[in-house]
Amino acid sequence: MEQKSSTRSKVGVRWTQIQVKTAVESADAIANYLFENEAVGLEIQEGNDQHTLLVYFPQDDLMALRLRNLQRFISKLPNFGLPGEGFVTIEMRAYDSQDWADSWRSAFPPQQIGTQVIVAPTWHHTEFADQDEAQSDNSKILIRLDPGMAFGTGHHPTTRLSLLLLSDLEFKGREVVADIGTGSGILSILAVKMGVKKVVAIDIDETALNVAEHNFVVNDVVNKTDLRHSHGLDNTSEKFHLIIANIISQVILPMIPLYPKYLRKHGKLILSGILENESQTIRKALRDNGFRCLKERKQNEWIGILAQKGS
Repeated sequence: MEQKSSTRSKVGVRWTQIQVKTAVESADAIANYLFENEAVGLEIQEGNDQHTLLVYFPQDDLMALRLRNLQRFISKLPNFGLPGEGFVTIEMRAYDSQDWADSWRSAFPPQQIGTQVIVAPTWHHTEFADQDEAQSDNSKILIRLDPGMAFGTGHHPTTRLSLLLLSDLEFKGREVVADIGTGSGILSILAVKMGVKKVVAIDIDETALNVAEHNFVVNDVVNKTDLRHSHGLDNTSEKFHLIIANIISQVILPMIPLYPKYLRKHGKLILSGILENESQTIRKALRDNGFRCLKERKQNEWIGILAQKGS
């Protein structure tokens, strides 16, 4: 649900860029498919009715097979209620390594999210020279990221909504948080820098876990984060003060009935990755499972929800 990318570009290597123009509803599914099939980098350019995915692969003998498999995957999207091949166009072009590296880095400028959070790639100079200087200004939290091959740079609305809802909260230093689908680890990093005791950062993607681990080191939060390779909260018996799930609605919905047993009394839940036309279904599921919606934020067609367990 976010821009993905990788810095691993070798001198002399040529890349193939596949440009996929697709209906908004199908963009995340196609992006996830591409990275599950070893894409090296991806940029999502958002439009009102259509998103453009720019994805990169090494130029090799497998490109024709990759393209056929991509087309086959897109043809099956209607089985999941998503617009398929009638709403998708695909184009290809060649890039050399330096062109690709420059294009990729330009996709991740520093950004301020709300009044408090600054997200900057590690290679970019910001108003803060280093982490210590950032943390000496209590009004700002600086998060340094190497996006790598994982979602979560703060540019996509779903991540921004999660960051904004999280930054609205206050912590007392004893809270334990679960970050489901941690991706780049950006939400876990913010939670630690806001003062929580520990974050359990969970993802099913080994690559994402490696990227998150690197970003935890860069931001000096390793001692307060616990990375786990798992599907949701299946392998934990812990109870949390806050659960964050920045994933798609199709994954969120069946998990809502499970969340109460993993939350402490009056524990909170941040959900993002919800399209506006899906939000009523999510709200009803929350009410039916004893949650009260405390706050919502909206950007474009996306909704983020802060809810609280009733007891």
